[in-house]
Amino acid sequence: PAAPAAERRRYLDQMLSLANPDYLGHLSRFRVALAHRNAALRQGRPELAEPFGPALARHGAALIAARLGWVQDTAAQFAAECDGLGELAPVGLEYRGRLELADPEAWTPALRESLARDQVLRSTGIGPHRDDLTVTIGGRGSREFGSTGQQRGAAIALRLAASVVISASRGTEPVLLLDDVFAELDDERQ
Repeated sequence: PAAPAAERRRYLDQMLSLANPDYLGHLSRFRVALAHRNAALRQGRPELAEPFGPALARHGAALIAARLGWVQDTAAQFAAECDGLGELAPVGLEYRGRLELADPEAWTPALRESLARDQVLRSTGIGPHRDDLTVTIGGRGSREFGSTGQQRGAAIALRLAASVVISASRGTEPVLLLDDVFAELDDERQ
């Protein structure tokens, strides 16, 4: 099974691909460049990894910028949806990663700085493929400190908020399917 951070990145990628037609193209090109760079690192050929830096910079920066924008656009709606589901504590969305990499110019020095570590690990250690989306409840990470009901409520609120953002960006109402929504919610939240 995928790690929780990988699942959250996949969720972001899916939502942004639906909301922004250019996002999927950047994601695909970034993944191709990343795969080639990582293959060169696994072969112990850093000189072959270097030419993929410009593609990583262009497409990786676009991904990070879009993710940051999505979090900013969605945070207030997410808080409103949580409130509507009965969450009393303040909630938040936060994008975690090297935010300076939203600027393509920041990639060259960052890749240079991480090259020795990347060679040891045989993979690229910086970029949107390492970033995370964090949901906080009461100022603390929901996965670590939220109850099962709070986590479930936050997941529902996130999907509701995303549907509003997608609707606004695409000009059409998306179909939202939720399976067994009430399973882990207490009576008041139901």
